[in-house]
Amino acid sequence: RAVAEAVLEARLLAASEAAQGAAASGDAAAMEALAGAVQVGYALKYDEEALKAATATFSQELAGDFGASDFDFVERAVASAEAARAKVPGRLVLWVGVAKKLRQVDSDYSSRLDNRRRLQEEQQAAMTKSCREVIPAMTKAIEVGLPRIDVLADVEAKAQECALHRVNVTATEGTQQLLDAISEARSVGVSEDLLASATSAALDAASSALTQAVATCLAKPDKVSRALDIAREAGMAQEDLDAAQASIAAQVVPALTAATAAVESGSRSPEAIATLGALVKTAVTLGFAATSQEVLAARAAYAGQLQGTFTADDLPFVEKAVEFADSAGVRLPGEVTALAIASKQVRDAAAQPADTAGALESLVRAVSEGERLPAVAASDDLAAAKAKAQAKAVERVQAAITSANAQLVKTALDVAVTAGVSASDLDAARAVLNAQAAPSF
Repeated sequence: RAVAEAVLEARLLAASEAAQGAAASGDAAAMEALAGAVQVGYALKYDEEALKAATATFSQELAGDFGASDFDFVERAVASAEAARAKVPGRLVLWVGVAKKLRQVDSDYSSRLDNRRRLQEEQQAAMTKSCREVIPAMTKAIEVGLPRIDVLADVEAKAQECALHRVNVTATEGTQQLLDAISEARSVGVSEDLLASATSAALDAASSALTQAVATCLAKPDKVSRALDIAREAGMAQEDLDAAQASIAAQVVPALTAATAAVESGSRSPEAIATLGALVKTAVTLGFAATSQEVLAARAAYAGQLQGTFTADDLPFVEKAVEFADSAGVRLPGEVTALAIASKQVRDAAAQPADTAGALESLVRAVSEGERLPAVAASDDLAAAKAKAQAKAVERVQAAITSANAQLVKTALDVAVTAGVSASDLDAARAVLNAQAAPSF
């Protein structure tokens, strides 16, 4: 017992010292340790005065003012007070009790809310499933002309309820979805009075979408046709649809006329021919007939610029004209297509590394084909590609000479000759071939 009391004395002393100032530091663990020591002391019938002193220390830490940031300390200390045989200020007891009640109420509310949401979801799922069956059944009954037997009236009411529900829930999903729901509701007999609000909302949304599509018709012509169809389905008045079409024409016609004039000027501008090609496609997409005056004039101007002789300076124009010919709906002369292809091949080949035999041969081939066309032959791109081909060909010849492999030397010489390397630059290679071909005695 003496040993136990000595240990307890040391524990009680240490716990009391640690608990002093615990409230200020929020050290609830120190309060719990002190309460535990006091509880053991009373169980062992330790010195009552010492235990009362420890209890007083515990109580003293609960005598101050506390706020929200101290609440964890307060709750843990109050929970330990009984073990410490300490008296707790009444307000702290009330605080802890009310806080406990609040947590319970909050937990119960959240639980019930979750349950209610889950129930609503289950009910919604059940209704959705039922509606998927009821509406088609009612539609079929109407289709086959079923007499109004008792069950028909019941199913009709349920189908209308389902259809109206779908109208309400699709109101924010998109105009087309809403229009589909309204159409379905009408098919099962939902009155126009009940659909009036949804019908008005659909028309407003369709009108707004059409206004936006018309405003951006030159940049986004693909959106216009769909917007017109939805507006028409939503019940937009014909005069409003006509006004939208007129607004589109007021934008397209001046733009197409100006683009046609720019090409007819004969400047052979790559930008002008690309703009005209794109605008013809836009006009057709927006509903202009291929036989309309503006489209015919534009295509004639486009095709007219593909005639005649082209120089090296015209190659960017030729390439753009070929690129946008499909958009313009214009058939290309074969020589114009060949010119554009050769020009692009020369430029692309020159931009690629020619560090392998295959790449060099491709570059030389592109140069040779380009030289057959005067416009390409006179271009800076071909001059650069030819210079690169010759330089790389000479490098490969020199590498072949170093290898002393007759076959490599011969292959490199053939490529170099095709690339147009001068004879004097190839003399050394020929000498190697001749030396290897000479008989030895």
